[in-house]
Amino acid sequence: MHRKIMNVFGWVIFIAILFFAYWMVQLQNTKDISKGTPVEISFLELTEDSDCILIQQGKTNVLIDTGTQQDEQKIMDYLKEKDVTDIEYLILTHPDKDHIGGALGILDNFKVKNIIEPYYPKANKNLNALNEKAKLEDIRIIYPMLTREFSVGEMKILVYPPLEKHYEKDNNYSLTTLVKHGKVNMLFTGDAEKKRLEELMLVDWNNIQLCKIPHHGRSNTNSEQFIRAISPTYAVITGADADEIIKKTCEDIKTQVFYTGTGNINFYSNGDMISDTP
Repeated sequence: MHRKIMNVFGWVIFIAILFFAYWMVQLQNTKDISKGTPVEISFLELTEDSDCILIQQGKTNVLIDTGTQQDEQKIMDYLKEKDVTDIEYLILTHPDKDHIGGALGILDNFKVKNIIEPYYPKANKNLNALNEKAKLEDIRIIYPMLTREFSVGEMKILVYPPLEKHYEKDNNYSLTTLVKHGKVNMLFTGDAEKKRLEELMLVDWNNIQLCKIPHHGRSNTNSEQFIRAISPTYAVITGADADEIIKKTCEDIKTQVFYTGTGNINFYSNGDMISDTP
């Protein structure tokens, strides 16, 4: 009986330590955030229609994708301009060169605490080099197999992984990220193509105000249905143009479209609404 009581007591202590560690992480994530601090979302103008998105609340930063290697210096200059020193989560949607090309430079110049990337079973020289660097720097790499939720500042970040382990098209490995800031919902879809969009349409996306249109505005047979399903207030296309069906669909549902081909694009959320002006 005495041993059984001690075992139960030991489990209680263990669970208490886990809860304490969890709340310490949450405190660390919010210590530099005053309540009501706005969130700024920056879509960078890069070469080859590349992707790099900075989500910033106070001194807390999330970075989605890192453009090509050619974009590395421009991205680093922008992050420094925005007073970024630490990156809580670096989300790499999939290992194409226009999404992970600048990642090594980011690891060399900023303190990255966590990397989130999809399970990717194929050989990829750039991804292997990145992961080796992360291990040397003792950076945690997270491979979500199911939907994962993270808290950063006053934001909730939900990462939706692909449902299958093997795809013919690399773009279909794209992670999709939903960022919730109060009543504002923002969706970032990587380069999801037909198969991945079929998976994403299984999710009940509710009240999306801002969406990064999949695959730089290039259409497939599921593009129109997906865009209509989420019906965002604002859409960003990482490029200078989009396929006609994308533009027509956005026009039909009165979604305002922005293109990074014309320069950096910034949005601002106060938790109740989002706008393209501060």
